[in-house]
Amino acid sequence: MLYIYFFRHGEAVSNLRKETVWGRGTNFKIGLTDFGRRQIRCLAIRVLNEGIRFNKLYSSPLERCRESIEDLAVINKYPLDEILYEPKLLEKSQGDWEGMPKSIVYTSDVLEQISNNPDFAPPNGESHKDCANRIVNWMNSEIIPMYDLNKGKDINIGLMAHRMLIQSFYAKINKIDMREAPRINIDNASLHLFSYHELNWVVNLTNSIYHLNEGIIN
Repeated sequence: MLYIYFFRHGEAVSNLRKETVWGRGTNFKIGLTDFGRRQIRCLAIRVLNEGIRFNKLYSSPLERCRESIEDLAVINKYPLDEILYEPKLLEKSQGDWEGMPKSIVYTSDVLEQISNNPDFAPPNGESHKDCANRIVNWMNSEIIPMYDLNKGKDINIGLMAHRMLIQSFYAKINKIDMREAPRINIDNASLHLFSYHELNWVVNLTNSIYHLNEGIIN
């Protein structure tokens, strides 16, 4: 069985500034808050206590994910130099909107387009469908062949990524209308477990955060 452990990064500075459209935020250095690092520590201890051992760890190359995956790796004694930073795990691109105030971007006309068009994408950005296809195509070319070469063995893959990317993947494999993707809960430092076998995906866990409720954190 192939097991995909999707993690969302801990609370980042951008999560506190909800008036701004961030998306990838590649033009900004967006790291974790102190609270976000404590969240990731709780997640990492959960992974350790549950005895999860990864064949490979991948992460979005953005700062908030780098900090998260490195903290998780240290606590779980996974070599930092073996973490793979994968651009296909970048957040859904918000294109020309990134860094702009939501009050300017989300006009009534734009909100109507988003509501009515499942393929809506910001100017020079990605739709949820684009984002879903990006991550699924990468898995089909990079991850699933690794599993196919190890038939009969369980393969554990850890992916540190972002809210909208995980939403898009979840909607895609569950055949959910992409207009519903933004309503899927993906909390900071949450764990999502998917398994793959015989060409089928199964959702085992979604938005699991009991480690935060038990472990932190004020």
